[in-house]
Amino acid sequence: MVKNIFILFGFLTFLGTSCRTAKETTDGKTAFESKQYIFASDLLQKELSALKTTEEKIEKTLMIARAYKNSNQPAEAVKWYEKNIELKENSEIIFEYALELKRNEDYKKAAIVFEKLMSEDADYGPECRRNIEICKLAQVWMAESKAAKTVNLELINSAQSDYAAFKLKDGSLVFTSDRYEATGDDKYKWTGEKYGDLYIAKNNGIVFSNPQAFDASLNTNFYEGVACFNKDNNILFFTRCGSTGSKSDFCAIYKSLWDGSAWGIPEPQPLLSDTCNVGQPFLSIDGKTLFFTSDFLGGFGGRDIYFVAINADGTLEEPSNAGSAVNTEQDEMFPTLDENNNILYFSSNGLTGMGGLDIFKATKEKNIWKNVENMRYPINSGADDFYLILDKNKPANDQDTVLKSGYLTSARKNGKGMDDIYSYQLFLQNNFVLEVKVVTKTYSIPEDPKSNIIGKEILKDAKVELISNKVLAQLTDGNGMTKFALEKEMDYNIDASKNGYLKKSTTTTTKGKRDANRTEVVITVEIELEKIFSSQDIEISNIYYGLDSTQLRPESFPALDTLLSLFKQNPDITIEIGSHTDSRGSDAHNLKLSQGRAQSVIDYLISKGISPERLIAKGYGETKLINNCGNDIKCTEDEHQRNRRTTFRVISQKVNIESKE
Repeated sequence: MVKNIFILFGFLTFLGTSCRTAKETTDGKTAFESKQYIFASDLLQKELSALKTTEEKIEKTLMIARAYKNSNQPAEAVKWYEKNIELKENSEIIFEYALELKRNEDYKKAAIVFEKLMSEDADYGPECRRNIEICKLAQVWMAESKAAKTVNLELINSAQSDYAAFKLKDGSLVFTSDRYEATGDDKYKWTGEKYGDLYIAKNNGIVFSNPQAFDASLNTNFYEGVACFNKDNNILFFTRCGSTGSKSDFCAIYKSLWDGSAWGIPEPQPLLSDTCNVGQPFLSIDGKTLFFTSDFLGGFGGRDIYFVAINADGTLEEPSNAGSAVNTEQDEMFPTLDENNNILYFSSNGLTGMGGLDIFKATKEKNIWKNVENMRYPINSGADDFYLILDKNKPANDQDTVLKSGYLTSARKNGKGMDDIYSYQLFLQNNFVLEVKVVTKTYSIPEDPKSNIIGKEILKDAKVELISNKVLAQLTDGNGMTKFALEKEMDYNIDASKNGYLKKSTTTTTKGKRDANRTEVVITVEIELEKIFSSQDIEISNIYYGLDSTQLRPESFPALDTLLSLFKQNPDITIEIGSHTDSRGSDAHNLKLSQGRAQSVIDYLISKGISPERLIAKGYGETKLINNCGNDIKCTEDEHQRNRRTTFRVISQKVNIESKE
C-alpha cells in the first residue's frame, strides 16, 4: 500500500503518536503493533535467530511479512510469506501471499497459488476466481502495452517518496516529497520517512531543475502535500495534517492566495465535517468545482471522492459524493480532471486492477460520473499507481503520434524511491473495426420486383469476404451483421453473396481514418444484394443504338460496364442477352435488327474480357411487347420506346436483368 494514503487519511492514533512517542520501542512486536513497520521489520529479524520453537518462528515471520507488505515492499513481503508458509500452511496467509505476488507483478505464479487455494478451501473460491481473472487480464495488458510509455523523472525523484506532481502554467512541477531536506525532524515510524513538504522543480525547457522547497511560509513541521492551483496559479489548495496542539488532528484542505509578492496565510476550508479527514484537492480548469477525498462516514466505504461547487465569492456549496460508479467499499483517491472537465481520473483499490491502487478514468454524462475504465499497463502496474495529470490532451497535428501526455506517481519496481513521479505518453493507436450489414429489398408483392419497394430486410448467413493481402470469410449473424478487425492505412475489397442472390462487391479503406478522440474506429458498410426472381426482369441501366442500326452508341457503355461488374462478381453465371423492338416495321426486319443488336452487346462484352461461353445472343423483335402497341395500333413515341429495350437473363438462375432504352 502506498504509505501516503495512511498519512493523509484515517490512522489518527498513528498520526498523533508517531511524532510524540514518550518511550522508545525496544521489541519488534510492539513496534509492529504501533505501526512502526520499517523499525519493526529490522527488530523482528534480529529477534528471529534467537527463537527456538516453531510457533514463535511462525509468529515472527508473519509479522515480518506483513511489516514489509504495509511498508510497500512486496518483493521482501513475498520472501517472508514463503518462509512462513514453509513452517505452517494457512489459507488466510496463503491468500495474502498470493496478493503480494500479484503486487510484485508475478501474475503467473499468483494465479497458480490462487487456483491451488481455491481447490483446497472453498471459502476462498469467489475471491480466488476474481483474482485469477485479474492476473490473466494483467498479463494481457502487459503484452499489449505498445500504446503507452512511462519514464522515471530521476532528476526530480529522491530516495524517499515523491508524488502528486501538479504542472504550473510555466511548465514547473509542484509536488509533495518526504525527502531528507523536508522541514522538521520528526519521522513517520510507519515508513521511517519525514513528513511531507511541497517542492517545486522549475522547467528550463529541456529538463527540470533541482527541486527546491516551494515556500517557507507554507511548509511546516507537519504534513503538507497534494497541492493544486487555479489556471492563473494565484490560488492554491493543499492538504495539511497536524498542528501544535496535543490532540490527534484530522487532515484538512487549506487555501492560500498569492498577492503578487507572497502567499497569504492558509485558511482551512469548511468541507463535510471537522471529525473526518479531507484532502487531495483538485480544482477544475474553470475554477468552479473542487474535487477531494475523504473518509467521511456517509460515503460508500473506505475513502471516497467528493466534489463541491465554488461560488463567485469563493464560498463553498454543499459537497456531493462522486457516486457509486466511481466509489466502492474500498479506497478511491487522488482525483484529477482533464482540461474539459469531462474526464475524471482517480485511483482505486476496490475496482478491478493490476494490484494495489490502479488509475482509472470516468466520463461525465449529465453530471453523473460513469463508464469507468482501467488505464491499463504501463500507466498501471502491480504496485500503487495514482495522481495522473495531463499536460497535453490531443495531437499537435496530423503527423503527431502522441495522443496524450502528462505525469503520474507510482511505487512500481525499479523506481528511485518509495513513490516516484513518472512522465507518461499515450500514443495515438486506433483499432479499426469493420461492421458489414447485408440486406435485400422488400417489395409490396414479395415475388414481384416491379411492385413497390417497401423497405429492406436483413440477410442471415450471407457470406462476407474481406480481401486485402489475404482473404477472410465470415457469415452474417441473425442481425445480418459480421465484424472484421482492420489494419491501419489499408485498402480493402468486400464481397457479399448468398444463394438465390446476385453477388455484390464494394470497397473500404482505413487510410486517413485516424481519430484522436477514440481508440476504436468503427467503419460501417451496408451491402444490398439483389434477389434472383425466376420469372421477372430486373432493370439495370440504359442501352442505346443508332436509328434502325445495330451499332451501340457510346452512352450505352456505362450501363454495359455495370454488367461487366456483375460478371466479375458472379463468375459462375451465364447470361442471355435479348434485344426487343417496337411493332413498327416488318416482323422479319425487326427480328433481324434485334438479333444484330443483341450480338453487338455480346461483342462489346467479349472485347472487355468476358468469355464467349458465358454469353448467348437472342433477338426477339416485336414478339414480347410490354404494352398494347402492336401492329396498326396508334401509340405515342414514348409508348413505342418502352418496347425498344435490351434484356439480360441469367440462364443458370433464370433471372432477367433489363435495361431501359
